[in-house]
Amino acid sequence: MPSDGDASRPTLSGYTGPDPDQLKYGLPAAIDNPGDLRPSSSLGLEAEYAYQWGPTTLVQYKQHLDSFLENHFPTASQIRLKQDLEQYLNAWTPKDNESAISLPALGGTSISRKIYMTDKDDSRMNSDDVADWVENKDGWDVIFIDDQAAEKFVDRNLGSSRLKQVWDALPNGIMHSDMLRYTLLYLNGGIYTDLDTRPLKPLSEWGREPDLFRQGRGWLFPEDQEHEPTPEELEEMKRSLDVASVVVGVESDVGGREDWHDWWPRPLQIVQWTIGSAPRHPILLDVLLGITRATSRAYTWARDHHSNSTTLSSQDPDATLPDITSEPNAGGPVGVMEWTGPGVWTDSVLRYLRVKYGVRWTDLRRLARPVRIGEVVVLPVTGFSPGVGNFGAMSRKHREAMVEHKFAGTWKPHESRPEEE
Repeated sequence: MPSDGDASRPTLSGYTGPDPDQLKYGLPAAIDNPGDLRPSSSLGLEAEYAYQWGPTTLVQYKQHLDSFLENHFPTASQIRLKQDLEQYLNAWTPKDNESAISLPALGGTSISRKIYMTDKDDSRMNSDDVADWVENKDGWDVIFIDDQAAEKFVDRNLGSSRLKQVWDALPNGIMHSDMLRYTLLYLNGGIYTDLDTRPLKPLSEWGREPDLFRQGRGWLFPEDQEHEPTPEELEEMKRSLDVASVVVGVESDVGGREDWHDWWPRPLQIVQWTIGSAPRHPILLDVLLGITRATSRAYTWARDHHSNSTTLSSQDPDATLPDITSEPNAGGPVGVMEWTGPGVWTDSVLRYLRVKYGVRWTDLRRLARPVRIGEVVVLPVTGFSPGVGNFGAMSRKHREAMVEHKFAGTWKPHESRPEEE
């Protein structure tokens, strides 16, 4: 078995970066998308294949996450993390089943009632937006984590594990910021929000009075139940629901735009700047697995291209060559959107909803209200993206507007964003 030590090792070509085989050690092979996908929208097959489907059954999904826990997390934490994974995946048999399991709620404990914000230093902590979070924290604690505190958190919780090697291998601060938010929420639970956001409603109103996915069929009551619940019974079911474990929002819902791929990695994309989750939810574990696979893939590319790049640089010192952070259309291996950003995040959210509850990405199109799917609530575009001028988003004063995002730190300038057709 390879050592849990330094993942870097020299090769015959002179490459001395992280060893990609060490980074992905012990993981099942990534699963290619099914070859027989059919279009589920007017956008055709391109939209279907934009998503990385991964495991297609709950059993397969659990096997992949179990292997990830066994090979990439500190040994001392694995038993607890596996127990929690089992709890989430076994819960939400129909609610009228006596064996139904109550799941951890978002903000259900004092430890998890934290609102996390991160940046390289505290120079932006005195902004009006941050002050709004502090003044309207609704009984939660606002926690700021700078780069130094982030390294301490990762060292304390990941030790010398392979997941720590993945963290160390990330090539820039943007990717560290992405991985940090997922790791914080996976291990601690709470809310992550960017510094350029501000709350519009109390946290207790996030996802209030949601619609029920398929009106509860298959998760609140058995799929084959002959009796259709009356409207009164459905309302009673809603009232009996525990607080959701996860709250996420739709970022983009491109409708029939044929140029969607020029602007967004997914035609239906999930917000990454504000996320709420109870501790140790499988969605957060799965996105860390996705980052691990992408990191190994990127450094495999770097290792394979090292000798060619060295030769080309010696022949033309002024040549602009792709590096490990370059987008695939510029000759690079992965790109930040797929490596740690909203692409891999969206895939993890939709993968869980698909294998656990049978949700398709098209089921979340044109949402006007929150929808409850098991222990997960998905907000419409207006929830975390009010006033963006796209996708039917309503104003910041709308009843469904929970958080405003000002795009101050986004990878693409606000003025270059597309107008709604």
